[in-house]
Amino acid sequence: MSNWVHRRRVGVFRGGENHSFARSMEAGGSVVASLKSRDDIELFDIQLSPQGEWLLWGVSTNPASVLPNLDYAFVTLHDAYGEGGQIQRMMEQYGVRYAGTKPLSSALAYHKVFSKDTLRNHLGIKTAPHLHIKSADRDFHKLERVLASLFSPAYIVKPVRGSGAVDFFYAEDNNSLRNVLDEIFERYDEVLVEQFIPGSDASCYLVRDFRDNESYTTPVVEVTASGKHLAPATFDRNVKDEIEAITKDVHDVLGLGHISKSDFRVTPEGNVYFLEVNTVPDLSANSSLVTSLQSVGAEYTELLDHLLNTKC
Repeated sequence: MSNWVHRRRVGVFRGGENHSFARSMEAGGSVVASLKSRDDIELFDIQLSPQGEWLLWGVSTNPASVLPNLDYAFVTLHDAYGEGGQIQRMMEQYGVRYAGTKPLSSALAYHKVFSKDTLRNHLGIKTAPHLHIKSADRDFHKLERVLASLFSPAYIVKPVRGSGAVDFFYAEDNNSLRNVLDEIFERYDEVLVEQFIPGSDASCYLVRDFRDNESYTTPVVEVTASGKHLAPATFDRNVKDEIEAITKDVHDVLGLGHISKSDFRVTPEGNVYFLEVNTVPDLSANSSLVTSLQSVGAEYTELLDHLLNTKC
């Protein structure tokens, strides 16, 4: 009798653009470390350099040489390649299954203005007042007048496309805002200026079909002023319930895939403001996702096994 067992060919995509390269390398490294000793998996560690070069186990390669050899892939790219849906589009062309969201929904969620406006219009949820500014329209005196008619300082400034964890700025007043805009427009053509909402940061993850639940939401994670992740959070139960309900609605309205992360701001009065959604949550072993799952007895390997066995 043969003892031969089919080994699934699993790729882990990590690296990418400069602004998120280190974070992606860490997240992908955690997935690689967890899977590399498994006998049922043939692992492909695929790194994308900031210049766009593809590397397989550190050796230069190309998509046409890698993608036809994969059965499944983990995407840990926190940039236009991953969160923006570019890698997913390529994998669909080659018939590679992957953990994540389809290309079009990824691209729409990656655009902060589109996603915020869509969710506010469909769900009626609270979002921070904002102004979408393009580099070509950077007349600061005009912007001051427009902002004064919409909301007052302080401000949060971030790129329209991207992860809120990257190039995220706080501007206390208009003078600070001018300096921030000068800096951020050196790297991006479009930015989002939001009214700063005093309070605490919170996150909630949704995992499809996890633990016999079609739309499983993890315990809400509270982010302290020092950056520590608390799970479960210390918010009132009604605040947690609202965050979990919005997380489900956001996932459904935007047509997201196997896993997503929604970020919130909770005011001292208990008002919940939706900030943004991330279709490629941090999969590093010390992430807030893992902290949240561990608070209910779920381990990192359980999550990876679930994603590996999820049908696209």
